[in-house]
Amino acid sequence: MGALGLIVFFVFGSTTSTTTVPEAKGPTRITDATAAGSSIGIPECDEFIARWRCFLGKTGVSTKPADDMEEIWKKSYDNIPESSKKMGLNTLVGACKQSTSDMEAQFSGEGC
Repeated sequence: MGALGLIVFFVFGSTTSTTTVPEAKGPTRITDATAAGSSIGIPECDEFIARWRCFLGKTGVSTKPADDMEEIWKKSYDNIPESSKKMGLNTLVGACKQSTSDMEAQFSGEGC
């Protein structure tokens, strides 16, 4: 299941199947939002969004898809019940890492 599929599954759930996500490794603490308010608050996700915006900008495409994804991921995390925050954080970290990995060649090709 791709990163976006994980997010859709996590946000909307499923009544017919379950998904096991391995615990994320590396930095997973929630950080303060930037002064501009342009931050998910999860370093791995903030990195992906920043690199995606860079890539879109350098290829002459609107950054709206990155802006929209940032908002979706932020709302997804903010709406997770407190009892599920750790699992939700691990899911988002994994999705962001996978998204970065999937786009690494494109990001690097544009110097992002």
